[in-house]
Amino acid sequence: MSSISGGITFQGLGSGTDFASMIESLKQVESMQKSRMEIWKAEWQLRIDAFQEITTAMTEAKTALAEFNTMNKMLKRNVASSDEKVATATADSTIDQGLYSIDVKQLATSAIYSNKTTFTGKDAKINTSGTDQTFSYTYKGVTRTIDVSPNMTLEQFTKKINNDPKNPGVKASMIKNGSGYVFQIQGKDTGAENTLSISASDGLTAFKSADQILTLAYNGKESTFSVTNGMTAEGLVDLINNRTGSTGVTAKLEESNGKQTLKFYDATGIEVTDKVGLSGGGLDAFINGAGALKGKQLGDKVLSSGGPQKYSFTYEGKEYSIDVTDTMTFQDLQDEINKQVPNGELTAEWNSTTGKFDFTSHKRTLESTNGGSLNFSFRVGTAYKKNDSGDWVKDPDSTNKLESLSLSEGATLDDLVDAFNKAATADKFASANVSPGYTASNENGVFTVKRADGTVLTTETLPDGTVRYMDGNTVVFETNSNIKGLASSSSLGQPIPNSDTPNVSVAVSSDIEGLGTTVSFAAADEKIINDPSDNWYSQQAQDARFSLNGWSQEFTSSSNTLTDVVEGMTITLKSKGETNLNVVDDKEQLKENIQEVVETINTLLMKIKELTKYDEDKDVEGPSTTDNGVLNMESQLTWQKGSALTGNYGVQLLQSRLKNITSGRGLGFVPQESSNDTLNDLFSSLSQIGIKTITDESDPNFGLLEIDEEKLDEAIEKDIRNVAELFSADMLGDSNSENFTVVSTGTRAKAGSYKVEYKVNDDGTLDTTSVKINGAAASYDSSSGTFTVGDMNNAAVGVSITFPTDGLTPGDYSGADADILTIKDGKVNQMIDQLADELRPVANGSKESAGAIPLLI
Repeated sequence: MSSISGGITFQGLGSGTDFASMIESLKQVESMQKSRMEIWKAEWQLRIDAFQEITTAMTEAKTALAEFNTMNKMLKRNVASSDEKVATATADSTIDQGLYSIDVKQLATSAIYSNKTTFTGKDAKINTSGTDQTFSYTYKGVTRTIDVSPNMTLEQFTKKINNDPKNPGVKASMIKNGSGYVFQIQGKDTGAENTLSISASDGLTAFKSADQILTLAYNGKESTFSVTNGMTAEGLVDLINNRTGSTGVTAKLEESNGKQTLKFYDATGIEVTDKVGLSGGGLDAFINGAGALKGKQLGDKVLSSGGPQKYSFTYEGKEYSIDVTDTMTFQDLQDEINKQVPNGELTAEWNSTTGKFDFTSHKRTLESTNGGSLNFSFRVGTAYKKNDSGDWVKDPDSTNKLESLSLSEGATLDDLVDAFNKAATADKFASANVSPGYTASNENGVFTVKRADGTVLTTETLPDGTVRYMDGNTVVFETNSNIKGLASSSSLGQPIPNSDTPNVSVAVSSDIEGLGTTVSFAAADEKIINDPSDNWYSQQAQDARFSLNGWSQEFTSSSNTLTDVVEGMTITLKSKGETNLNVVDDKEQLKENIQEVVETINTLLMKIKELTKYDEDKDVEGPSTTDNGVLNMESQLTWQKGSALTGNYGVQLLQSRLKNITSGRGLGFVPQESSNDTLNDLFSSLSQIGIKTITDESDPNFGLLEIDEEKLDEAIEKDIRNVAELFSADMLGDSNSENFTVVSTGTRAKAGSYKVEYKVNDDGTLDTTSVKINGAAASYDSSSGTFTVGDMNNAAVGVSITFPTDGLTPGDYSGADADILTIKDGKVNQMIDQLADELRPVANGSKESAGAIPLLI
């Protein structure tokens, strides 16, 4: 009797068959596929983990190498200052070793005004009048007026200035002293151009200022200065000279008639006092008694008594003098002045407001429109005419050759008239169809040409500025240098001084008090403004002044940080004095940087080596089997001598690419052909400076880089910059030619060497249509003088070069004689770019641009 309790079993059904074992075996067979898939999954997970390790190592290497991917990061220059209290400096890789001396005469400062009143606290009221008042200041030419309401506190006032949305750049603050707070306002920028002044305010008496604004005009430019309370004549000279670089003049006090007279000189040392205009600044009282004649009318007498006296003026180097009697009026004197210079060339007009004569020059000099030299030449003749269609054609009836008239620098309109009429008298304008007899004249400032019958020739101005004088369709006269306003009517009256007529000037020296133009002081320490009601301490903004390397030339800077004075060096001025700045290469730092680069690369190579190694000594017995002879489902990694990525093609490809970078020539580096070759590279590969790959397979570091310290030291001593470039050049443009300079390598050009072909004319100038770079015609920009590759399919796209304007050796620099332009990319940047390519992920399902490693994961 069978039992069914607990389940159903079959015991052979009487045949003796072991169905239980059979079923168990079938179960094992059926589970083998599952086990195989699980093992395969585990093996791929091991490989994925290995790929992730390589990816991490590559990313870390890329990040570490970025610390050395520019010349300034790799090659350091140390600067030692002999007196760090005077100046310190830093240098980049572009500067050469050497000693630079600097003499600091003055530091750049910002303008500061500090009120003399001490307020009891921040809540002290500054307006107790009961009505609205104002406070005005001017900074960098911008005036701001702040409304001060009744009972406004010091703190509220300070915040209102600082929070003003149109604040031009000042900072107001409350400075605590021993007994309270003082108000201070300061310009944020250093430099003499950043002036600050406080305007007088009758209402806000605590902030009233006695400063006066001085305007200095020279050569068409005006500069303003703030003359502070108590400033002396000598202080004024210093104030002006702090800005010599922008005003163009240097001021001096010179002894004259027992007084200190203010004189001005240009950059060449020539006195230009008569060309400098001064107004304001409290100087009226010092201009030879100026003010005494203000308000005088033309009918008033010049002298109250004691005639005769002299009134003298100098015009264009010639002195004119007038005896002024005690009966002469200002009208009489004006008439006499206007008789002095022939042809009414100079006129004077009495100005009762200023108490001076205003002078006007009616002399017109010819000037070119491009501001160039005043040497002019003119073509005359009848070589061209207009046809019926209005086109310019050569006149077949002309029997004359074109003639030239040359005028020297400073030539006037009248000089041109005379030259033309002399040519006309010589019958140089005659032709088969045009009668001679043309004459020129100065018609109210316009150059006018007439025929013998009095007909005025018409004028035509071409786009390039050339002026043609036409007799019908025939050109009688034309200019071949653009003469400003030659055919136009423009006012010839030119106030003096005037930058458009720099050869015209008037200097007045008079025995008559009030008519002179010089500024004189009783002594150098005489105060210009001495207002006891002034309530401010002040420091005016000034430029830094310094000289370099013993040069007599003095430099100025609005900042105490000098970045453009010595290329490649940033100098920080700290105080007046002299110091030497010694620039030296930091060779030890360069070696340390190179060692870090090598260690970074080796760390990556070691990780790849670890995950791809083949262990010959690994103890393996092959795959195991069950008692029934069935192969156990084990990972092949447990019974093979290789590692997770041994034999992986993608990893092998990565190893090969990295090895090519470390062993190959640097991109854009050209080896020297001989010891006399100074234009190409002494070192173009890492092996030349002592860095090579270990090739001994028995060495545990097989495949890694090693450094020959002695050879590296020797290379650094020979050419430290070349060594640094081999690692860290970053698309650095260079050439083996002295004829051209690489201006830019653009953003798309590839590193490498490119031919530059061009032709030089017999006169030493470049044929601008002949320039080719890497076989592509370079486009020429005449404004910048650069030649640029515009072909987007050219490897040198975006590269720009420039040539000297002349002085080149004539010849055809093409083919085998072409020069070489190089774009260098150092090993560090090559390695970074390669790693970036290898790590580029699969984007939007597209594998085309993905790197090798992401494709394998």
